[in-house]
Amino acid sequence: HHHCDLLLDQNLSSDTLGYQSLIPRDCTTLLGPDYALLRPEFKDYREASLARRVGYGVNNILINFGGGDPDNHIAKVLRALLTIDISSNVTISIIFGGLSKINEEHKQLISQFSNTIVSYGMVTNMAELLSVSDLAIGAAGSSSWERCCLGVPSIIFPVALNQSGIAEQLSRCGAAIALTNQDLSNGNLGRFVSQILQGQDLTKMSKAAASVCDGNGLAKIINIINA
Repeated sequence: HHHCDLLLDQNLSSDTLGYQSLIPRDCTTLLGPDYALLRPEFKDYREASLARRVGYGVNNILINFGGGDPDNHIAKVLRALLTIDISSNVTISIIFGGLSKINEEHKQLISQFSNTIVSYGMVTNMAELLSVSDLAIGAAGSSSWERCCLGVPSIIFPVALNQSGIAEQLSRCGAAIALTNQDLSNGNLGRFVSQILQGQDLTKMSKAAASVCDGNGLAKIINIINA
């Protein structure tokens, strides 16, 4: 039971019915990505990010699995991308996060690409990096709302049990392509990326993502608290 005046659950699958027996009768529920707690810069970059996504191709792929990568998903993604034909004009950006570092396996895989590979550790300009990315590959965690706010088409993987629902819901509404860990090695990731690179229209996915979260969640919550 939650003894609270306000209850915030920013997940896409949240609904009042699920909390009905757990909260006081006069509790205000703030449910769904409309209330996602994003830093202000995501809202600041939203307009420019969405404006460049009409009829565009893929020139920059961003790989990011959060602050750390304990299951080595980045290496698995790189290995899968090596199995398909990617134009050398496509830049691949990799954010390792603050808890993960580039290792010898990463270096060996990166050396096999003809593409420009840009690697980052801990970043403070995620909104800027996402806004110039044409396709994101990463985890289906809270960063999903950041990508949605900026309308970034995504291929996502649930890397924790509590991310499965997010991945399923984003896939269902057309905001992302949800895959499983098995798809990192069975050819499915490469197949989907290849289809996208060969001209699959990403505008529809971008619009679906942008409709999930507008980046105003923080302001909405503050206004409700102040009221």
